[in-house]
Amino acid sequence: MQAYRYEKSDGIIQKRTIPIPEPGANEVLIAVKAAGLCHSDLHILHGGLENLKPYGVHPPLTLGHEVAGIISKLGPGVTSFKPGDRVSVAQVGYPKEEAAWETSVGLGVDGGLAEYVIARVRQVVHVPANVPLHLAAVATDAVSTAYHAVVAEAEAGPGRNIAIIGLGGLGLNGIVAASLKGANVYGFDIDTNKFEAARKCGAIACHQSLTDVDDDFFDSIIDFAGVGKTTASAIERIRVGGAVVLVGLGVNEATLPTSLLTMKSVHLRGCMGASLQEYREVLRHIEAGEIDPVTEEIGFDGVADGLAKLAAGKISGRLWTNPSAKRRA
Repeated sequence: MQAYRYEKSDGIIQKRTIPIPEPGANEVLIAVKAAGLCHSDLHILHGGLENLKPYGVHPPLTLGHEVAGIISKLGPGVTSFKPGDRVSVAQVGYPKEEAAWETSVGLGVDGGLAEYVIARVRQVVHVPANVPLHLAAVATDAVSTAYHAVVAEAEAGPGRNIAIIGLGGLGLNGIVAASLKGANVYGFDIDTNKFEAARKCGAIACHQSLTDVDDDFFDSIIDFAGVGKTTASAIERIRVGGAVVLVGLGVNEATLPTSLLTMKSVHLRGCMGASLQEYREVLRHIEAGEIDPVTEEIGFDGVADGLAKLAAGKISGRLWTNPSAKRRA
């Protein structure tokens, strides 16, 4: 089968031919019908997660941690699924459970930027019949991570003023989630071309800088860019006692105004992933038409170009590909 591999930390993804894997006990083999592309994939390719203890991502590895498809084969002991079931692979438990990280597709084990992927049953979820597989795939990270960051960490709710920094795939989904909870949501990005999509998702207004809004206005600021200066600016502009939630992996290290962090009693929180319950909630919102992620399909042969566009900031929403589509060509 064809698969896209992380082989060394040079920023280049390699397309290789590798054997179709066999499912072991409590595992299933999934024919991948949708796999999302993520900024985390870029971070991995440049070695940014290799030395992250205890959750390092090491080559060689097939990338792709947003995965959905059709069960092709069952491993021993699997009784809750059958061949032909429409499923997705939830990113369950990490980072709180090290074992969950180690078995997460595209992170600890081979992922879904391939024609087939192996997944452990505890991470496999039935996809409702009226939820498209590509939406179920991107929901495992791009939607669920944003949902958790906004709902659980930023505590979005009626009357709360929420800022979303970075209007890519996660940021747009964060705007939708905050709007669903009744918050007043504002979008921020240096690229004004992303403002229209943000407004359609529920942003009251969009700006290029937090300084465009009154100081102490925001109850919570979620930084989906994570380039250092964005987090520092969030600490400077958040109200006293507010929360700054860092999700983006734009840089490995940053200089922050620690005196303001202390004097303003700011709650600085790192955030990654979501719970299985939150992922199921997201699927229900998608099924009800309340969440409709902005996505763009690319051909399986165009994954490298898609990652390059993602790195250049030219993508609004989430890219995804169907590895099985090449077989129909």
